Amino acid sequence: MSDRTTAFGDTIGALIGLSCALHCATVAALPALLVWAGLAWAQSESVEWALTAASVTFSSVLALLGYRKHASSSTLALFVLGLSALVFGRLAEISGLPLATVFSILGGLLLFGAHIRNSQMRKASQCPHPSPA
Repeated sequence: MSDRTTAFGDTIGALIGLSCALHCATVAALPALLVWAGLAWAQSESVEWALTAASVTFSSVLALLGYRKHASSSTLALFVLGLSALVFGRLAEISGLPLATVFSILGGLLLFGAHIRNSQMRKASQCPHPSPA
């Protein structure tokens, strides 16, 4: 994948991760507002699974590509933690476990941060390095 494609992917991935976090927070804190605004569909299982699947797909691909190029353990750790928290939160919600929403929001925010970090690593690798004098 070209750097341009990866940059676009990180932008989309960051937006999806942030959307996941905002969706989970809104559905948990303001469900009546969603109904009032005509957005009750946002509370459906299919929307939640679609956001989760999109986050997992984009993040997994870009995490692997980023790690192959930059070998940044900290960026990879952000991706792994974000994916783990998001999937755990989603499964915990299905099981009715407490704090499911907290894990889902945290997962989305970690994925957002991982995509931002991956983008920064990519940009840093494009900068010409000064040659030793």
